[in-house]
Amino acid sequence: MFRARLPFWLILALFWTAIVLIRPWGDFPVNDDWMYAWITRRFAETGTFSVELLIAPALYGQALVGAFVSRVFGFSHLHLRVTTLVLASGILFLLDRLLRGAKVTTPLRTLALALLAFNPLFMHVAASFMTEVYGIFVALLGAAVWLWDRGRQVRRGETTLLSWPGALLSGALLGSCFWIRQFCILLFPAIAAATLLPPLWTRQWRTLRASAPRILLSATVCAGFAAAYFAWARLSGNLRPSFTAPLGRLVGIDLRDTLIQAYSFALYMTAFCFPLFFFLPSLPASAPERRRFARAYAGTFFFELVGAGLALFWGASNSLVFPYLHKRFPLLGNVLIDTGIGPITLNDLYQRATVTRPAWPEGAWLAIHALLLAIAPLALLWAGSARKLLRSGRARLEPIALETLLFGALLAAGMLVLLAQGLKGQTFDRYYLLPLLGLLLALPILVSASPREKPLEPWRLRLAFFAALPLAFFTTAGVHDYFRWNEARWDHARSLRAEGVRSTDIDAGYEFNGWTRLENPGTPTGPGCEENTGWYCLEKNHVVAMQPLPGYSIARRTPVPGWLADVPDVLLLRKTPFTPPSRADVPASSAGGTASGSPTAARR
Repeated sequence: MFRARLPFWLILALFWTAIVLIRPWGDFPVNDDWMYAWITRRFAETGTFSVELLIAPALYGQALVGAFVSRVFGFSHLHLRVTTLVLASGILFLLDRLLRGAKVTTPLRTLALALLAFNPLFMHVAASFMTEVYGIFVALLGAAVWLWDRGRQVRRGETTLLSWPGALLSGALLGSCFWIRQFCILLFPAIAAATLLPPLWTRQWRTLRASAPRILLSATVCAGFAAAYFAWARLSGNLRPSFTAPLGRLVGIDLRDTLIQAYSFALYMTAFCFPLFFFLPSLPASAPERRRFARAYAGTFFFELVGAGLALFWGASNSLVFPYLHKRFPLLGNVLIDTGIGPITLNDLYQRATVTRPAWPEGAWLAIHALLLAIAPLALLWAGSARKLLRSGRARLEPIALETLLFGALLAAGMLVLLAQGLKGQTFDRYYLLPLLGLLLALPILVSASPREKPLEPWRLRLAFFAALPLAFFTTAGVHDYFRWNEARWDHARSLRAEGVRSTDIDAGYEFNGWTRLENPGTPTGPGCEENTGWYCLEKNHVVAMQPLPGYSIARRTPVPGWLADVPDVLLLRKTPFTPPSRADVPASSAGGTASGSPTAARR
């Protein structure tokens, strides 16, 4: 059993080795989870779940887990982060379980697990209290139960697709993820369609009739959990416009949004799955097939260029239509930035585009962008391979492997449509984590099952693992740098509080300021906080920044040891002239606030 799970244990060991190197042990939150941590702390202290902030996720299930951890070990952002890391390890286990069930070869399973574990989106949210890991873990557990039950039915020669207990349990798990992160419920229609399509294609009407009550039970339970959330949220006053707005936008098609989203999606998935491209099928042998492929490649490349043109226009216009769209890769904001991982939410950097940031030369990113544009259309070879496999080679795929492949492909495609229609251009890169998971399920199965004249060549495997190393380094180094400058930010803020400075006199960025306003409700906005100059801006007598600011003197600077790029020193600035506060001005309850995040919380 251990040998069968060797890829999982190997990648898990490497994942935790990277975590030890990153050292995410500071007692502060990162990237929006300060809001979730605040709600969770109140839940643990009062027993009442109340959302008073503009957040989009349902959150209840995650807050329940966090409140339990806080009750047992005491509230701490570090405790919440370690809990997330444990569940992230569980996601790796479930991915390995699904790929083993689909009979994917050991090298391909190892590569797929590595591409998830060392993906910048996954590593960043794993070292946080963000909602992605919690929602995906529960939803993927439901899908694993479904496919495990399907495998047992096949082995027993049952005429029904699911057993009654399997239908009930998988429906409950897939429905309960709606109480954490609502979009994760998309896994249910993806897994249900993946199971129903093969018997529909082969006209197994007797099997479908016998299975219909069980599939309907699972769907009813899943939908019931979602409906129960709406009923509970209305009764408890927790049904927020930030939650319902994306659902309401699903109706109606916007071609511009869809094209830009498809363009962005193609580049990100190519970057994240790049090592798997070494297993692409060979070009068609016949001249007519080669010409058809050339035309398809040219057409896809043309649409990519149209998407690039739209990104150049909208990314340069700084409009509210696509507020997170950049002109070149990385196209979206929040996690994968230029150059690093995680948003630098100090007001001097985030609010001003002309200041010095951690960055590689512009030419390096343009070269990466051009490479992704050229490589992405090659995925058409996989589409052709899948078509041939489904038409003439179904015998090469066992039922569970075929259903897992369809599940991954439908999940990726469904999330693309959902993001294009539900978010209407306001997409963060970390929303691509679910479709990436779908591709990491589908592509290894497709590679394993594709007809070949001989087994996978060793050189392909060596090149694929070698190509995964730069992404692993980028991810580990980027998350490391993110925590180092955050530590410097919080050290400055806490040193000021130790000197007797009130939290409301400190501007340490979106996260610290937001938490401070929560701890000090009714705090008036300071005179130096004009509109659009900062988040939850307070008195600004003291500022934590990465750039000198007019009207402030540098009191202290902390170098940041950056692995990925040169990170500016984190500066503690004091307004000039500055009069130190008396101890009498400091409230006795000025506990250490913690926070970190990204500017538009309602988008989370």
